[in-house]
Amino acid sequence: MLDPYLPFVRQTLEAHPRLCATRLHQMLRDRGYRGSIEQLRRVVARLRPQPQEAFLRLQVFAGEQAQVDWAHFARSRSAAQNGLCPAS
Repeated sequence: MLDPYLPFVRQTLEAHPRLCATRLHQMLRDRGYRGSIEQLRRVVARLRPQPQEAFLRLQVFAGEQAQVDWAHFARSRSAAQNGLCPAS
């Protein structure tokens, strides 16, 4: 029942990968689709493009690479200047 609409579904999901199945169902009903939303959701879940990793996974041998995080801290006034030490 959904086969005649599959090219439209694929094209729409390529252009708008985050489009929900409910909105897609409304668009298909305007084009004559009379099937159920559940059937469309199964097809959309299978056809929706999968998100790609947002980072590059590095694979190196142990001891081949080292990583260090650096941080800069500003000097602050001493504790005595802040009034935190008892006066002598």
